[in-house]
Amino acid sequence: MFRFLLKTADKVGMVAEVTNVLKELNIDILSMEVEPHIIFLKLPELEAGKKKELFEALSSFGDIHQILTVDLLPSEVKNQQFELILQNIEHGIITIGRIGNIKYWNKNAAKLFSMRRRSLPDLNFFDIFKDEFIKSSIESGKRIKNYETFFELNGKKKKVYISCGALRDEKDRIVGTLIILSKPEDVIRQAYEIRKPYTFTFEDFVATSKSVRDTLNKAMELSESDEDVLIIGEKGTGKELLAKAIHNESYRSQYPFVTINCASLSNYFLEFELFGYEGLFLKSSEEGSKIGLLELANGGTLFINEISHLSPMLQEKLFRAKENGKFIRPGGGEEIELNIRIIASCSPAYRDLIGDAVYGKFRGATLFIPPLRDRLEEIEILSEYVIEKLEKIYKRGIVGLEKDAISTLSRYRWPGNLKELQWVLESAYYRTTGKKIKKEDIDLNRFKKFFTTQISDNYGDEIVTLKEVVEKAERELLEKAMERYKSTRKMGKALGVSHTTIAYKLKQYGLMGKK
Repeated sequence: MFRFLLKTADKVGMVAEVTNVLKELNIDILSMEVEPHIIFLKLPELEAGKKKELFEALSSFGDIHQILTVDLLPSEVKNQQFELILQNIEHGIITIGRIGNIKYWNKNAAKLFSMRRRSLPDLNFFDIFKDEFIKSSIESGKRIKNYETFFELNGKKKKVYISCGALRDEKDRIVGTLIILSKPEDVIRQAYEIRKPYTFTFEDFVATSKSVRDTLNKAMELSESDEDVLIIGEKGTGKELLAKAIHNESYRSQYPFVTINCASLSNYFLEFELFGYEGLFLKSSEEGSKIGLLELANGGTLFINEISHLSPMLQEKLFRAKENGKFIRPGGGEEIELNIRIIASCSPAYRDLIGDAVYGKFRGATLFIPPLRDRLEEIEILSEYVIEKLEKIYKRGIVGLEKDAISTLSRYRWPGNLKELQWVLESAYYRTTGKKIKKEDIDLNRFKKFFTTQISDNYGDEIVTLKEVVEKAERELLEKAMERYKSTRKMGKALGVSHTTIAYKLKQYGLMGKK
């Protein structure tokens, strides 16, 4: 091929004049591109004499200022760049026409189908993926993101995730579809990268009390095993940080650490978060399937924060899947292999809500983090650590705390534990005007509402958590209802809840069978 460009004057009819010259010399035009003041041409390879004749004919035009040979036309440069990008994308890329005929695929798409890329087969996309949801979405121009589907290869079903979007012309008419194919492990890896926790190890803990040191030593021993672990501690004691440290010191550290907070969702949605679903199982779903956190955690650790908020049925279902090494998504039919470690947490007040069978799974692998009020001797070293971390970031020249500030912090009960201590110190750090934080900089009441309520009468001046107050009132109400009504159905009707909720609450407070 012979490629060259002409630099021309800004004159109407230049393209026509150039094509007339080529016509008179009986030279075919393979490709032509026009930009302001420039005409690019691709011609068949010419003999030296023919090429000289052509250049002399074009040079005779006063409106053609310069003739230069080029390696590629602009469109060819763009195509090569685009091809280079597509071939280096880790996903399979396919483009199809309006009726599903495959027009292009990259090497990763060819690899997925075990075919050679250069021998592009005369295939129809809809013959490979016999999925009505995909077909209707593509035909209507609807976007799809990570939709799970299957295709057959050598008699075996293979799972793949499809994302696609319509290709449109200048009149917004659909002329084809760009399709991205992802392997399940790629989708899971990408999801994990988004949720990936920062690294936290046992060296990051600041602890001097014997109770905490004993807990950390036991946790270090457990990190070398693959036992499931239960961490018991009040809100703000650092249960998730301890779970991360165990994971990061274990052989699973190169695999995901995935968390779920059971206290923030109802059990109905917790099941879908954990196990995912298939086949437009939820009416609100537009993608047809969802990868659950169990799959995201495969190979690594699933941290279940506040496992006591899982219903007994879900607790048992979760551990049954873990022990069997496989499960089936709601709405699905195919078994998914599972290899995870479970680290769970709960507050001491809700320990009894963990089913006996599930609690037994943790055997001797139970850790207790004492509340901050039981280790006030650590207040000073913890406070200095927090201020040091803040100073590394904000550099305000704060070098620590005055003795009166340490005394004030040490006399407080810390219902919010380490989390509340951090919030109080951060607030004092921004408020102080000196080199050290003083007593006047500390506001112990600012965050108390997030962790406690002040109760009088039956509770005197003692600070208790809101959960404890609710539990006490709930138990007393149930006991009164048990005296008046003979069945859980009547109790439920009187209290405005279902009889199953009544039965669950009676079991929770140890009242079942006491009537």
